[in-house]
Amino acid sequence: MTDPTPEPTTSIWSRLPSIVWIILVVGGIIGVIAGFIGLFYALSHIEGFASILMLLVAWGIIRFFAGNPTASPPVNVPPLIKAVAIVFFACMGMAIDQTGNIVYNQPIEWLFCPSETTLERGVSVTHPLPGRTDVTQEFSCVATVNGQPEVVDQPGVLAVIATRFVEYVLIGYALVALNRVYNAIRVRRSAVPA
Repeated sequence: MTDPTPEPTTSIWSRLPSIVWIILVVGGIIGVIAGFIGLFYALSHIEGFASILMLLVAWGIIRFFAGNPTASPPVNVPPLIKAVAIVFFACMGMAIDQTGNIVYNQPIEWLFCPSETTLERGVSVTHPLPGRTDVTQEFSCVATVNGQPEVVDQPGVLAVIATRFVEYVLIGYALVALNRVYNAIRVRRSAVPA
């Protein structure tokens, strides 16, 4: 007579030899470090990357805290909490999204560059101390003189930061309004009988 008990199954992870685990752990550490370096480079050099990242994170947070719009009673966020959240979003946007993008940088050109000039952004990377890297965004108003680009003016850092802060306050309110529209659509769809 044979024994009817089945053979115990083991996970593929428990069967891996230690050398494979070492490779996986070292590869994971390299991946995390490379991810941080890549994120830092993308945030400081690629126009629009931080803008998209900030929009996605803000929308995700708004949706997470919005709750179920079809719940009874509906969730109402106090105005003070909404104001603090928008100011925090604007401060983070101002600090993280230093590069801006073609849309966010246009008001800087309109407000701070003379007519007949265009706004150009450059990145200055310096190493003032060993182990320290400073990345500075340089905005310049450039005009073409005798067929050559010439820097006419440079908007101050405070002007760029203040403009970015106001932009992110407006974007925060726009996202809150978009969330209201989204919730209204969801409530209307759930009220329609199938």
